[in-house]
Amino acid sequence: MFSMVPVTIRISCKTKMAKDLYCDLVRINGVGAVAAKSFLDAGYKSISDIANTNSDEMLVGVSAVNDIKHYYKAKLDTKDMQFCIDFARIIMNIENAIE
Repeated sequence: MFSMVPVTIRISCKTKMAKDLYCDLVRINGVGAVAAKSFLDAGYKSISDIANTNSDEMLVGVSAVNDIKHYYKAKLDTKDMQFCIDFARIIMNIENAIE
């Protein structure tokens, strides 16, 4: 999904909350630490945030973050964002079924 050039990025998890945010987002198939950081910086703090957005809006936010911070060189499109949204919705459906 994300075709990324290896980048060294130091992700600071000084609090349990920060660590929990990363752990939540990396449950999405294909999302690693770098993608999770770009999602967080774009304002997507949880699986729920991603599941409840649309691919166009998410692409704009994530691309804007990457334009500034240069986390990766890949050219993302709405299909990449929709994949993440769909997977986030699957996770939410599973969690809701378990409760």
